[in-house]
Amino acid sequence: MNIIAYRRFYWIFPLLLWGSLSILSALWNLSGLDGMAERLAYERAQSMFRLVQMTRLWNAQHGGVYVPVSESTPSNPYLEVPDRDVETLGGVKLTKLNPAYMTRQIADVARENSGILLHITSLKPINPDNVPDVWESKALNLFEKDVPEILEYIRQDSSRVYRYMGPLFTKKACMKCHEKQGYEVGDVRGGISVTLPADPILSAQSTARSQVVQIHLAAFILLTWTTLFLLSKLRQQWQLVNDTKEVLAGREHFLRSVTNAVGEGVVSMDRQGTVTFANPAALRILGWRDWKLSEYESEAASEVPGFKTSIESVTQTALTMETQNGGVVRVNEAVFEHQEGHSIPVSYVSSPIFEGSEFSGTVTLFQDITLRKEMEKTLVRSETMSALGGMVAGVAHEVNTPIGVSVTSASYLENQTKDLVQAVAENKLSRSALANYLDLCKESTAIILSNLQRAGQMIRSFKQIAADQASEQKSRFNLNTYINDVIRTLRPELKKTHLNIEIECPDDIELESYPGALSQIITNLIMNSVVHGFPQNGAGRLRFEVMDEDKMVQIIYRDDGRGIAPEHLDDVFAPFFTTRRGKGSSGLGLHISHNLIYTVLKGTISVTSKLNEGVQFVLNIPKSPE
Repeated sequence: MNIIAYRRFYWIFPLLLWGSLSILSALWNLSGLDGMAERLAYERAQSMFRLVQMTRLWNAQHGGVYVPVSESTPSNPYLEVPDRDVETLGGVKLTKLNPAYMTRQIADVARENSGILLHITSLKPINPDNVPDVWESKALNLFEKDVPEILEYIRQDSSRVYRYMGPLFTKKACMKCHEKQGYEVGDVRGGISVTLPADPILSAQSTARSQVVQIHLAAFILLTWTTLFLLSKLRQQWQLVNDTKEVLAGREHFLRSVTNAVGEGVVSMDRQGTVTFANPAALRILGWRDWKLSEYESEAASEVPGFKTSIESVTQTALTMETQNGGVVRVNEAVFEHQEGHSIPVSYVSSPIFEGSEFSGTVTLFQDITLRKEMEKTLVRSETMSALGGMVAGVAHEVNTPIGVSVTSASYLENQTKDLVQAVAENKLSRSALANYLDLCKESTAIILSNLQRAGQMIRSFKQIAADQASEQKSRFNLNTYINDVIRTLRPELKKTHLNIEIECPDDIELESYPGALSQIITNLIMNSVVHGFPQNGAGRLRFEVMDEDKMVQIIYRDDGRGIAPEHLDDVFAPFFTTRRGKGSSGLGLHISHNLIYTVLKGTISVTSKLNEGVQFVLNIPKSPE
């Protein structure tokens, strides 16, 4: 209710605020104007008084001044000095003006020109014109009590005036005229009153007061209007913010509901790698089933030791790659720690979070791939057995030929031996027949031995490769010999194509590694080229280049076939990815090879390709993986 009332009457607050401030400011300025009018009257009157006082002093210091006698300036009958009136050699009559007479002359000029009244007066006047009025008498008496000066605003009949009076002190120059009155130097012998018309000053004050009121009224209106305008805009923005908050709150609730409902784990982290949110699936996958999952408590998952440890690897990898690349991080296989202590295979995707243009953290989606791993193992075993089955068929076909030749030669030799035995029994054996038989025996045994050795080598190679692929044991082997053995077992398949294989490998490279994994990788690379790299019956070249790099071995495999389209390069190692779906390709060969290189051989593999320029795989594997 209070909020509603505020929204309805928010305009009252600026009215009260600026109204109060305007009134206070106007009153303060008006009070200043009252004092200013009095100060202005005081300054003008005092200036006039001091000017007259200095003029009088100048006159007294010169013993008076002579001016021509005129109707307006007759001789001063109250000035009793012998040289009061003089005549120049030219016949001009002059009369002396003492300070008092000159003051009266100045007063007449001031009255006629500015309306200011000057009156020299004393409690002991010599000239009757200098007799003080009531106000002046009061002021003169106050001067006797050491009051320095007097200013008073007075209404006289219909006029308004400011009356000012300052004292005149007896100076040495004054004694010439006033000594006989009994004054001594320093005595107050009178004063000069200055009467200023108040109307001009009060009129100016009234105008100033009106201007102050008008200015404050205009300021009040302007400030109030501006404030109301700004408040209106602020209110609109406030309403927009509230509406936006409601929308965002709804979206946040929706997103939380979605993230809490999905089966994959969702984790967000700030720039420092601190977990700020984890959904129930993230905690469940990691084994924290006893954790009370709520909108707020799930955020405290970062304090769960096992959870925090599991997420640290994601944090470091994601933050590093996000900072460098600003892109999405995809990890097909990683290991998290379960609450019970065992490892959980997971895959995750981490995306950057930006506030404006500033990178502020990541959001990571991960899933348990235990079931997928088990299925992959089953598929790998199935793929391996299928490959072995194909290899058996090929080897059987290859072995049949030399064995058939050997059987044919042995049968022919057997028949010739029977003929020889019969000739001996009938005593018909000639020297030439015996010689021919011996030559036949020599030739036949050579054919039989050569073909049986060929079959034996084929069987030994098959036996070794089959045993290696079925075994996960580490053993020592010569790399060059082993590559040739693997390729020998693939001869039956390669004979169906027009592909040539080249091997460039030093003879002295020895590995303490896993030959079964290596044979499967070589087989998959070659068969990938056979199936995907060339058209049916197309000619081409497959090449292995091996380089010894201290504790590492680099194997470069390339073909000069079709190549891989750019949009498929990022997916070649993904499980079940194939461009020949339904044509006998499972899409697991390169994925299996990728996993074997990283998990078994502890190496790396990369691929580059251009359309119609072939493909190149670069394998870097340690000679003795830990």
